Amino acid sequence: MLYGAELWTLNREKLSKLEKVQNIFLRVCLGLLSGTSGSAARGLLGLWTVGAEIDKRKLLFLRRLICASEDCVHRRVFMIRLNRWRWNPNKITGFVPDLVRILQKYCLWEYMDNFLQSGNFPSKSEWKKTVIENINHTEIEFWKIKTQRYKQLGLYSQVVKEPMRNLWLQFALENSEMANQVAIIVKILCGSFYVNGVRFTGEKTQFHCMSCGNYYINPVKHAMLHCCETQLARTKLWERITDFFPVEFVVNINSLDENNLMQTIFGNMQFMQGHDNNQVQNFYIIVAESISQIITITSYIDIYLDSETIH
Repeated sequence: MLYGAELWTLNREKLSKLEKVQNIFLRVCLGLLSGTSGSAARGLLGLWTVGAEIDKRKLLFLRRLICASEDCVHRRVFMIRLNRWRWNPNKITGFVPDLVRILQKYCLWEYMDNFLQSGNFPSKSEWKKTVIENINHTEIEFWKIKTQRYKQLGLYSQVVKEPMRNLWLQFALENSEMANQVAIIVKILCGSFYVNGVRFTGEKTQFHCMSCGNYYINPVKHAMLHCCETQLARTKLWERITDFFPVEFVVNINSLDENNLMQTIFGNMQFMQGHDNNQVQNFYIIVAESISQIITITSYIDIYLDSETIH
C-alpha cells in the first residue's frame, strides 16, 4: 500500500483516508466491531500510524539522497531544490518543504543543519536508529493521547502501557488452539462488545444483573469477580492456580486488590516481576481459558465472536 511513499506529498485529507483504511484492516484482523478505536488495535499489534511509516521512509530516503555520488542527477536536483528552499522558504512547495516539516516534527533538523554547514551526515545505521527512536517516541505519546480519550478503553489503558505486540497475540501465534480465547480477551480489552444488547461505551451507568440481583457499573469486573452466574468458573480458576503454582506465586496473586487483580489477569505483568517466566506463561494460558469461559457464559456480555478472525 505504501510503495513509493518516499516521494509522496499528501495533504491531510488523503493521509486521513489512508489512516482510516489502516484502522479498518486492523479491526478486521482482530475481529473488532466497527467503530472500535484504531489506536487500540495498533497498540496491541505494535504498529505505527500510516503517517509515521511514510515519514520513516522519507527520512531514510533523505540519507540516500544526501550520501549519493555528487554526479548523480537525483542528488543534484535535490541540492538545487534544497538551496532554493533556503533562500525562499515561503515560495517553495513539494518534496523539500515536506522533508523539512518531517525533520522538525521529530526533532531531527539539527542533522540537516549540520550537513548544510559542514557536509557531514550520520552513518546509515546511526541515522536509521535515530529516526526509529525519535518517531517511536512521538508515536507513543500520540497513541497515549488517543487511547486515553475513549472511556471504553479504561481496562485497556491500565493493561497496555505502550504500543508493542501484546502477549495475548503472541500466545495466539505460538498456540493456535488459543486463538478463540485470545479473540475474546482482545475484544474485552478494546471495549468491543455489547452489554444487555447495547454497545459498551464505558460510561458509568449502573446495570442490574438479572442473574445475581446485584447492581454493577463495570460489566467485565462484575463477571470476573462478583457475579454468581460465573462463580463456578471462577472457583475452578482459583483451584487450578492453587494446585499448579508454588505457594509464593499464589500468595502474590491473592494479595492483589480488585483493580490490580483485573489488570494482572488481563495481561499487565507489573505484579509478575520476579517470578519464573515459565510460571508466568502457564498462568496466562490458564487465565485465558478461564476468561473466555466466564465471558462466554455471562448472559449480559455479548462479544459476537468470529472464530476465524485471529490467525
